[in-house]
Amino acid sequence: MRKLLPLFVLAVLFILSACAPAPEGVHIEIQSPWVRAASVMEASSGMDGMGGSTSAAYMVIQNPGTEPDNLIDVRSDAAEIVELHTSQTKNGVTMMSAVESVPVPARGKAELKPGGLHIMFIKLKNDLAAGDKISLTLVFEKSGEIQVEAEVKNP
Repeated sequence: MRKLLPLFVLAVLFILSACAPAPEGVHIEIQSPWVRAASVMEASSGMDGMGGSTSAAYMVIQNPGTEPDNLIDVRSDAAEIVELHTSQTKNGVTMMSAVESVPVPARGKAELKPGGLHIMFIKLKNDLAAGDKISLTLVFEKSGEIQVEAEVKNP
């Protein structure tokens, strides 16, 4: 019986370790990604004010984990330049500006939406027609790279 006791203890420890909850940390989830439809032809009309055709991507970034994270970069082949932006209205004038990162709080979310934080596509390479799919690589400070496919929609 004494010879079996160490094996029994090891078996119990193994079973208990398998039942222990895993650490939560950071776990990013992307919800409802979409991109605004746009035409490269709009660039010649000068309507976008950016010196080339533009569009924007929107989504909800959910972090059910216990540690905050930051979206620090976005890459896509859809445009020559892809940046994180915000829109703010001051004295009745809405201005857009680039931001270094988008914080995603622990057990919280960051909403990228029209009129607020968004991903800006500058100098589109091709038209973005409703129904198209655009690939994005979201780069997070802690979670690393996450591949996302966003549908192009008419606003």
